[in-house]
Amino acid sequence: MRRNRPRSSVTLSQRGAGVWHLAGVLDMTSVPTLRDAADTLVDAPEVLVDLCEVTRMDSAGLALLVDWQGQARGRRTKLRFRNLPADIAGIAEVYGLGAVLLAEDFRDPGASAGIRWTGPARPVSVSSPKP
Repeated sequence: MRRNRPRSSVTLSQRGAGVWHLAGVLDMTSVPTLRDAADTLVDAPEVLVDLCEVTRMDSAGLALLVDWQGQARGRRTKLRFRNLPADIAGIAEVYGLGAVLLAEDFRDPGASAGIRWTGPARPVSVSSPKP
């Protein structure tokens, strides 16, 4: 049975030629509103998307960024992300997506109150003591 969830609030605004600002919650309820944004977003040779005001992000948000990157490559646009939450970057690395995202810097999750990853936990490598 599917519940109707309230849609999370997210905004994408242009801050200059090729510079975009993403703010709010990137989750499974807000991502569909941004799917078609790539048509406008990657309409320049180089694009920077700043995520400094993204307050929460789940795997749907990560998938959206990867999708935008694929569309940008198809149009030969260099798409970079700034202020990607460090925990999201860690998850991207686990799934082999680190090189795909082209994030130029990462935001320390401890530095911004309220920023949290809502997806699966990062795997931890545990080794047993040597006999």
